[in-house]
Amino acid sequence: MAFVFSMVFSLAFFVYIVMINKGVDLREVPQESDSGAAILLGQAEEEVDAAVDLSTATDLWRSTEALIAHGGRVYQANCAMCHGAGGRGDGVAAGGLVPPPANLVTGPWSQGGTSVALYQTLLNGVPGTSMAAFAHLPKEDLWGLVHFMRSIAENKPEDDLQELEEFSRSL
Repeated sequence: MAFVFSMVFSLAFFVYIVMINKGVDLREVPQESDSGAAILLGQAEEEVDAAVDLSTATDLWRSTEALIAHGGRVYQANCAMCHGAGGRGDGVAAGGLVPPPANLVTGPWSQGGTSVALYQTLLNGVPGTSMAAFAHLPKEDLWGLVHFMRSIAENKPEDDLQELEEFSRSL
């Protein structure tokens, strides 16, 4: 009797799995909006998607809403794990990092907070810390990150526009 019951149960379970069940979603994180910049910048997702057209961008070192929005998206994909969604150094991975990730909103900036210093930090990383180099990212993404970080920073130093332009031409 136990054998017959187990065979009937197995067959019924197989039919349920194959024909009725919609499957198992193995994603650990719920699917969110594709635009992390919309969350951080308080914009509607449609506005951000429209703003991220970088095909006409010529001087990437000049901050624009499109570059800031693009940088917000790149930030959410590459930086939020350590620096947190709001840039305060409180990301999911921050607890296990020594030294802890920098607070990008209040600082201090160990490598400097100018656009040139931030670009070089992103390009080369910071030795002796968990800040990795992101030289594999295209320059549009790196400049977008620079502009996004400076947009959320409270105590950013002023840029020397001539130095910034010369630096961007050397890339």
